[in-house]
Amino acid sequence: MLKPWSITTTVRNPERLREFLVVLQQLVDKKWDNENQKSYQKLLIKNRLYGYGSSQFYNGLPKNIIDLINNTDLNIDDRTIEQIIAIKKYKDFAMRGVTVN
Repeated sequence: MLKPWSITTTVRNPERLREFLVVLQQLVDKKWDNENQKSYQKLLIKNRLYGYGSSQFYNGLPKNIIDLINNTDLNIDDRTIEQIIAIKKYKDFAMRGVTVN
């Protein structure tokens, strides 16, 4: 049996919601566990839906990573995302994909 979706209101701009759901499509049929929540957050960063253009997100990141994020002609690779996670020292990285600011 399918479970209903509950979409948090922390995505304060409803225009962004569609983009977030498009990214979420990449995880269809996967269990919504901690690992896939991390995967979702990584996909949001990769697709520049989380952190892009945010001085708070850029805080502490080296210039080369900021330049990569800002250059929308380039892809953000998994290695770079792992570097971002390490630098930012998120306490619960998986939850960042659930409560998006």
